Amino acid sequence: MTHTLSTRLQQCNNDNSERYLVGDLSQTHDRSLLLYIGTHPLENDTLHPTIAQHLARHVDYKNWCAIHLYPVRSQCSNTMDTSLNTQAHQRNLNTLKQFFTQHYGHTIDVWAAWGQDIKSREYLNHCLDEISNLIPSHARWYSLDTLTNHAYSTAPPLLGDSLELCEFDINDYLENSLPNKTYL
Repeated sequence: MTHTLSTRLQQCNNDNSERYLVGDLSQTHDRSLLLYIGTHPLENDTLHPTIAQHLARHVDYKNWCAIHLYPVRSQCSNTMDTSLNTQAHQRNLNTLKQFFTQHYGHTIDVWAAWGQDIKSREYLNHCLDEISNLIPSHARWYSLDTLTNHAYSTAPPLLGDSLELCEFDINDYLENSLPNKTYL
């Protein structure tokens, strides 16, 4: 039996009201990484890491990381900040830029998991646009199953055993979701 050592990642601010990333990187030569992108971290820290970790195991990734379009914790998308907290957003971008710089050599498969929650706040498309520019260009983008009727990536349901990642065209999505670049 082979044991794999791993490094648990979690980067938050000092009072834990913002979470920038959480994940698990194995200390093997496996350089593939499943990157989950949700809307925002929940106040109870358990759901999204569990979903990302479950899918990573299901599709045989040793490395996974969950990030969010907006780092400020909230119970649901309707209780998110009504306007963009630019300092929190910038801290998120700085942390993600450092992470992608350190892990540039990984094969990165991005799971677009924000679903229709991205419509809950106008600034979320702006956040997605900026984060997508940080992700290495060699990354492959996926959604879970198919897109919704309005071309939104599907948010993760309670995951069963029949999971399938489908190709997701982030450039097309952004082009159709960002009619202008005025967000703030």
